[in-house]
Amino acid sequence: MRTLRAFAEALLYVGLYAAILTLASSYLYGSGSPSALREWLAANPNGLLLLVNPPVLLAYALLLRLQRVGAAELGLGRPPRGWAAPALSGVWLGLFIASFTGLPLVREELPAIAGLAGFVAGGSPLVFLLGSLLLGSLLEELLFRGLLLRAFRRSFGLAASVALQALLFGAVFLNVQTGLFAALGALVYGLLRAAGGSLWISLGAHLLSTASVYAAALLLRGAPASLLLILAAGSAAALALHLALTLGGGRRAAAPRLEARG
Repeated sequence: MRTLRAFAEALLYVGLYAAILTLASSYLYGSGSPSALREWLAANPNGLLLLVNPPVLLAYALLLRLQRVGAAELGLGRPPRGWAAPALSGVWLGLFIASFTGLPLVREELPAIAGLAGFVAGGSPLVFLLGSLLLGSLLEELLFRGLLLRAFRRSFGLAASVALQALLFGAVFLNVQTGLFAALGALVYGLLRAAGGSLWISLGAHLLSTASVYAAALLLRGAPASLLLILAAGSAAALALHLALTLGGGRRAAAPRLEARG
């Protein structure tokens, strides 16, 4: 029963977002919307986040108020000491995404994945800043590493909950290639959230990752494939090492608390 409730709650949160996104998209991209708005969205595809995410965040705020869920229950309490160090792993993740999706082979054979990175880093600088960087990162962390992780933790262990939120995030894309690639990022953010016990850590990593994707995409434009391959391999190795150190530190920090409870 508890497992069914956890999945029902998770589907409620995701379904609410999907419903608002679908209704908004049907109007924004439909013939009934102003042509100037459709042209602006064509030039700034990530502008969709700027228009859709605020009402979604408002809907979540009202729902959480009705459920009497506080910020601390979502991991938004006081940031833990040293939270910035694990969050810096977002730089490696962003560099990996930008360099990997920039490889000619990936752009030719995996266009959906390359298109996802283009969506995030596209548009004008202001639209990127407000849409992808701020509203996009905030909503994704609140929904998947906040609401969903809390729901799954009621019935599953921490590792299973982290994996479930990542799988559900990938499933949202309705595309195997894009979904698997996106799920890897969600897994990284989930591990950081679990290791530090705070949503501020994964949010910080997400902000740095998105900013790094944007900056690297500009700096690496026209870069040779050999350089992109070296950067992709190097950033992946650095990310793995950073995560290993972060997770190891998280286990050591948890040990005194477990001993105290015993």
